[in-house]
Amino acid sequence: MRCIRMTERAALRTRSGLATLALAAWSLPALAGSDAQEWLDRMAYAVEFLNYEGTLVHSHGGHVSVLRVVHRVEDGIASERITSLDGAGREIIRSSEETTCILPDEQMVMVDQRDASPREPGSPLRQRVLPYASFESAFYRARLKGPGRAAGRRAQRLAVTPADEWRYGYRLWLDHATAMPLKVQVTLKDGEVIEQLLFTNIELPTTISEDRVRARNATDSYTWRHFRAAVPAGDAAPGTAAWLARELPPGFVLKAARTKIPVGDENGGTMEHLVYSDGVATVSVFIEAAVDGELDDEGGYRVGAAHAWRLRKGDHIVTAVGEVPARTVELIARSVTPVR
Repeated sequence: MRCIRMTERAALRTRSGLATLALAAWSLPALAGSDAQEWLDRMAYAVEFLNYEGTLVHSHGGHVSVLRVVHRVEDGIASERITSLDGAGREIIRSSEETTCILPDEQMVMVDQRDASPREPGSPLRQRVLPYASFESAFYRARLKGPGRAAGRRAQRLAVTPADEWRYGYRLWLDHATAMPLKVQVTLKDGEVIEQLLFTNIELPTTISEDRVRARNATDSYTWRHFRAAVPAGDAAPGTAAWLARELPPGFVLKAARTKIPVGDENGGTMEHLVYSDGVATVSVFIEAAVDGELDDEGGYRVGAAHAWRLRKGDHIVTAVGEVPARTVELIARSVTPVR
């Protein structure tokens, strides 16, 4: 989505963790299996369907970002406000109909219509704590690691170990009572921690007022841009996408293909969005028309565990971004070609 795409690009320039919190995430399937899987199923429910408010510290590569997360559920419908407490004070406001990115440093607001699909992204926090958990034993192993503590609360520790270097591992501290993720570490295959998210404080009240999820920035003087879905989101067959990645890391498959178009620009400005996943990790690929003189040289960018690779293909710019190693996004970006 354009709102997410623009926020990711800004975050990669500023090394802010806020943008990567907004990457797309879908519903976590309930799977029969180990106790570790049961904890992950409970975690998925907690992140999307519990009321919570807290301060989240995101650390990576010597950089630290502090975010305020307010998540409200009323009659089964979730809304959310994520605010950067340092830097420019960016906000992401999510409702059932749209996602709004407020960028005070750019004096811009981007409103992205949410697709009417049960697989439309849920809470942005989900991407940071395993948005999927359909584990393939060939690529991941999940296991319990015993009790612990985080954010002043009792926790259950859980580890997800990758089988190769195309994907990351995870360590999670889940609230003992609710399975809410209190602490998340992203690791390399050898166990080295490359990124951490930690709630320094968190409350899980019965109710949260609607005012708590409204924007705090005054945006009357900002430039507003609205985007809508030109093609509904959903599982994609190769024959339905205008662009495809011809070479993928083991286990990654195409999950969705979307087209976004700015409201009021019906004759151009479309952006293609492909989503690839291995059941845990996701890579979003964005394809849009290049501006004259834009991006003659390809290159990679990194924010914590998230990598992006951008390159020019003819008169288009291809960007692959995801919380995966650099080699994964580079391979996918390089192999993207038009179908027709």
